[in-house]
Amino acid sequence: MILLINPWIYDFAAYDMWMMPLGLLHLGYLFKKQGFEVKLIDLLDVNYDSNFFGVKRKDTGEGNLPYQEVEKPKLLKDIPRRYKRYGIPEEIFIKELESLSEKPEAILVTSKMTYWYPGVVKTISILKKYFPETKIILGGTYAKLLPQHAKKFSGADIVISDEFMENNRTLTDILKKDIKLFGDLSESQLYEIDLNLLLNVRFLPLLSTLGCPFHCTYCASRKMFPSFHSFSPEQVVNQLLLWSEKYGVKDITIFDDAFSVNTKNMKKILNQLIKSGEKFRIHSPNALHLRYIDSEIAELMRKVGFYTIRFGLESADEEFQVSSGNKVSNSDFLKAIKNLHQQGFKPEEIGIYIMAGLPFQKKEDVWRTLKFVITAGARPKIVEYSPVPGTEMFEKAKQCSFFNLDEPLFQNNTILPCRWDGFTPDDLEEIKLYLHSLYS
Repeated sequence: MILLINPWIYDFAAYDMWMMPLGLLHLGYLFKKQGFEVKLIDLLDVNYDSNFFGVKRKDTGEGNLPYQEVEKPKLLKDIPRRYKRYGIPEEIFIKELESLSEKPEAILVTSKMTYWYPGVVKTISILKKYFPETKIILGGTYAKLLPQHAKKFSGADIVISDEFMENNRTLTDILKKDIKLFGDLSESQLYEIDLNLLLNVRFLPLLSTLGCPFHCTYCASRKMFPSFHSFSPEQVVNQLLLWSEKYGVKDITIFDDAFSVNTKNMKKILNQLIKSGEKFRIHSPNALHLRYIDSEIAELMRKVGFYTIRFGLESADEEFQVSSGNKVSNSDFLKAIKNLHQQGFKPEEIGIYIMAGLPFQKKEDVWRTLKFVITAGARPKIVEYSPVPGTEMFEKAKQCSFFNLDEPLFQNNTILPCRWDGFTPDDLEEIKLYLHSLYS
């Protein structure tokens, strides 16, 4: 039996914006295909309790997470916020481990944000108490971005930081069976996942691409997925329709980093969903690329049922746009907003991510972008900058921040890592209060 674990989140704040451990669900599918029994324990899954532990949830599939206040790490003791462990109570985790019918042959743990690593450490420490002889393998974002840190501090026996085929031999040695999990992605027409591993399917994941063709200086997508790969639109839609019928779910969440970049495939997917006659609510928490939203795509978005719309502008400063990767221009933004308005989308329905706290960014820059977005007829969504190891901007962030950004705990966007005299926590709070007054 293979045990898959999605660990707790340790942070000052966390929200379940359609989170799903797709990597583990993909591994679960592949392990099952090779004859293994698979068990997933998702420590962020509120469905372990029918009352969601008293937290507020939305019928769209997103919502708050249960939490328990825990002691702050010493390095964060001066941050005036409560530190929390988000996810199910520890006793439920232990109960799940004790209920396993057999000892796992291997345990695979995933990871997300680098600064969430205390959750990984705590999760693995409990697993080791119950299964001291079972190899624990760590993968995911933290393992890929900071493999040496993960090897030193996570407690995992093995840290997988790439998708190389050599990993098949590692698993083969552990499981005493020829394992084929890693290989040439181009051979696959669909990113297969097993939703049956979940306790409850609250929404359907749409993943039609992996990676991103852009080289934004603040983003790690290229480091996570060096090449940009698209899957078959027909198979993506067929899978969504089969899931919708099986689980009775009409909410679809887009997990692509660059869904709108392959406009041909995007149009095929949306057209086929429309032709199916099903009424869906589509959510895009991962920002869509503005430059590709022409009048046809805007019309398709309206017809297919886009419900939660998010785009990435980041900043209206044209010099920043060019120097950070040339992903979007102000003219791209204005054309996209015009096309969306013509299809009946209201300003409050069009969410635009604005980055705050960039290295050496001034508060006036954020205010200009905010006013630019509002005047154009869209709703700003402030996103605090998080320094990501391995990105070009990380080195600039290290020059700006008085925190030691080589320590992952200080990469947390909540603490405003690149605060300085030109942009302070008070400046950020002023902006948030202003937006709250507009939209509350």
